[in-house]
Order: sequence, then structure tokens, then C-alpha cells
Amino acid sequence: MDRRHFYVASLKQLAIEMGLIPTREDFLRLKGTNQTEMENIFGTFTQLIQASGLRPNRKASYKSELDKHSQKREAYDLLLNKFKTDIEPLNHKYGHIDKQAFKILVCSDLHADYLDPFAWEMFLTAARFYQPEVVVLAGDVLDCYAISSYSKDPRRINSFATEIDFVKKNILESIRNALPKAQIDFILGNHEVRLWKMLVANAPALAFLPSLSYAELLSLDAYKINLVASQSILNPKPGSANYKVYGDPKKGFCITHGTKCSGQHAEAELKTWNLNGCSGHVHHYQVASKRDMSGGTKTWTSIGCMCRIETGEDYCDFPKWQQGFGIAHVYKDQSQFEYVAIQDALCHIGRRYYFR
Repeated sequence: MDRRHFYVASLKQLAIEMGLIPTREDFLRLKGTNQTEMENIFGTFTQLIQASGLRPNRKASYKSELDKHSQKREAYDLLLNKFKTDIEPLNHKYGHIDKQAFKILVCSDLHADYLDPFAWEMFLTAARFYQPEVVVLAGDVLDCYAISSYSKDPRRINSFATEIDFVKKNILESIRNALPKAQIDFILGNHEVRLWKMLVANAPALAFLPSLSYAELLSLDAYKINLVASQSILNPKPGSANYKVYGDPKKGFCITHGTKCSGQHAEAELKTWNLNGCSGHVHHYQVASKRDMSGGTKTWTSIGCMCRIETGEDYCDFPKWQQGFGIAHVYKDQSQFEYVAIQDALCHIGRRYYFR
């Protein structure tokens, strides 16, 4: 064995024995090798490590980073294409309201089987009372906990199939039965995107299977529900976030799942959209309003969630979540928003009080 092979074999053997790449001092001391001879053959100890195949050289590392970047870009492009082929054609599949005056009943953040039964019963009660022309489920109707990339509490893990069945039977079917003729729009939230992120990251070849689209999984055709998204919420901003404007396209009422998480999230959404509107996402009620130079007033409402408040204990010791939903009254290019708070055990709809 020549001396070059001797040094390479000795370093590999020591790495196996130690369970890690040894330092130069450990290698010289434990293997009794000669530093001058080693440097004459390899130049430096780092080059000996590279020659042994224990650590990639800079060129290899750079190529590896390029490969990772390329794979990430391909996955991102695949996800965007998934939105365009699987979602955008469904935005107005089952009608688009064209009346001058109409009502929109909207809720957000149901989170599948973490749905609060009392909150949902109040939403259905409001649906029967107001008889809105449009119902908007403004994102995070699903939770997708089982397929998320985050660390999971084993006590909370239900199968994804169980979650899908719950949403179909207890949410989509019940709201359709309550309002057989209403336009129903399902705006995607960040939790719904978890499915495509999981597919793109782990099984991109399956990402375009029709059976794995939300239209098929949730039987949206059977319930005549529009699926709403504009490209992707991976890069949330007007034009790419998931949203829909009702009424006048430039002055109407905007509904989006929401992307802002700051303390003044309603104000941030209002600044982003510059329209009357509402959003969810933060599970917290908040209102922001401004009057512009033309004398017009714009108001944005962040609505509460529909899921059980105690679900938030997985994220913090004392979640400041609030429950609620709302009704938007739209007339041409004007709109007002009526918020329905579910405060502890009490909710007021119409002229009646309801108790948990």
C-alpha cells in the first residue's frame, strides 16, 4: 500500500471508530502519522479529508446547493401550475353574483374537526335568518394537521381521510342544505396549501392526480361550491393572494383568508387592499377604518375563528383567540359589514339571544 492510500485508509478507519470526522490533532496522535509527510502528499489535512470522501469539496458543495435551489424552484413552479390547473377554472364554476344588492355571510378558520359545534350552529342559524345570496368559507376550513411539516402532538393526529369526511358531512353538506340556492365560495387558506406542499416536496409525480385535487376530495361538484384562489399564497400580495372582490371590481367588498399576523393586522390588510373587506387567519376580531381625500371611508374587519378556543393551547399558554363571523351588505359600489361575535357562551342574531 502506497503512503497516499495508507493515509486515506487510516483516516477512514479512525472516523468509523470515533463516529465522526477526527481533528488533525486526533489523527496525528491516534494513528501516529507524520504531519510533514501528510502535508507533502495532500497539502493540508482538509484536503486529506476531501480525498477520503468524508467531506465534499467546495466545488461539490456549490453544485449541491445549485441542485437544491433548482429542485426548490422546480417544486415552486409545479405548485404554481397546480394552482392554475386545479383551482382557477373553479373560481366561478357555479355562478358569480351579479345583483346590485346582496348579502354575504362569511366565516373563516373552521379547522375541520376542531370546529366548535356551538359556533357552527350559530353560523347556520344566521344563514337561515339572513338568507344571504352568497356564503364565503374564507380559508382554513381544513386543518391538514396530519400532513403538515411541523412537529405533531400524537394526541391530535387524525387521519387526513377522517378530516376530509368530517368537512364534507358536517360543513359543506350542512351549509348547502341550509341554503340550497346560495352561491358558496371556498377561498383557500394556508392550511389547505399544506396538501400541495406535501405532494410537491415528497411525491411530485402525484401532484396532478385528479383524485388528489380538492374538487375531487371534497366533492365540490356535488355541493356546487366554487373553489377560489389566485395563483398561490406562497407569495402573498394583491394579485397572488387568495381573494375575491364582490360587487364593483374596483370599489367592491374584498374577502381574503388573510396574510397579516402583526398586532395591527386589520390595518395592515386595509393598507394592502385599500378596499372595504374582511379576512381571517389570525383568529382575532379587529377593525381598521380610514377616510381618504375624496371623502370616502374604507373599513377592514378581521373576523374571529370558528374552531374551539382550547385548540390554541397547542401554540401558546393563553391563546387570545376569539370566535365570530359576519355579514357583508353590498349595494353597487357601497358596502357595510355586520360582525356577529360569539362571546363566551352568548351570541345574538336578529332579535334573539342564543346560549351555549
